[in-house]
Amino acid sequence: MLEQNESYKNEVAKNIKQLRLSKGWTQEFLAKKLHISTAACSKIENGYIDINVSRLIELRDIFQINMKDLLLVNPRVPDAFNTLKSQIKDREQEIVSLQKLLISLHEEIKNRTNLQNSAAANNAA
Repeated sequence: MLEQNESYKNEVAKNIKQLRLSKGWTQEFLAKKLHISTAACSKIENGYIDINVSRLIELRDIFQINMKDLLLVNPRVPDAFNTLKSQIKDREQEIVSLQKLLISLHEEIKNRTNLQNSAAANNAA
């Protein structure tokens, strides 16, 4: 039973960390909202500190979620890293596409310039 309680406490701690990351917040930022030290916030997120009911209510209000979303094991909290990773991948694809277009346009301008220079040279001769 004690082992189950530890496991559950660690799951809640993970939820808190995921919620914080999904908001893009640092531990320092969340700690300020909770009026605790950054070290204490880290200990909460790592399951080293038991969280009392009033702290859970405070976290619920800060994250603007239902209590069940805070306490559920494996809640559907967006993973900030995966979201950012996906956005970066999309942007990288856009950049590569734009680079290819830029190279193509540069080649087209270069070819037109060469044709114009050739025509001008032939007319001058």
